[in-house]
Amino acid sequence: AQPGDTIQVASGTFAESLTTARNGTAGQPITIVGAGDTTVLRRLAVNHSYHVVQSLKLSGTTAQYSSQLFVGSGGDFNVFRNVTVDAQNAFKVYGISWNGDDTTDGSDNLLENCIVENVWAYPMVSMAGSRNVMKNCNVRNGYDVDFLRLFGYANVIQDNVFENNLVTP
Repeated sequence: AQPGDTIQVASGTFAESLTTARNGTAGQPITIVGAGDTTVLRRLAVNHSYHVVQSLKLSGTTAQYSSQLFVGSGGDFNVFRNVTVDAQNAFKVYGISWNGDDTTDGSDNLLENCIVENVWAYPMVSMAGSRNVMKNCNVRNGYDVDFLRLFGYANVIQDNVFENNLVTP
């Protein structure tokens, strides 16, 4: 995809993991749109800037110590809206994670109206970088884990619900 393109992913369960290939621009982001929870991808890695990802579900088997949604060092100015991340209680698979714990790793991103659930890894959401915003999200059904870990500075956590830190299944 090129800057300004929209990728529409149909309903279905896809075993593929997606990784961004290039940056969009502020005026022409690359947009990935699914059909809500009926569009299921295994994993998404965003290593580039100016992407809009909305209305899809990330779930399925992935490697231990990896995450369903990964924001890499070049992943700045991205929007993740109405995305469900379901780790299906896979052992040591993270929900959402940023690369490392540096203040420059994936900054100025927005997570909005997202769900992160069924994570049996530590933590459910690990946010690095700076000036990222997480709002109106629901982080639920973790198993003996921290719901959220923050690294970097000036990250905003607003109007989220964190519920059901359960005993290991």
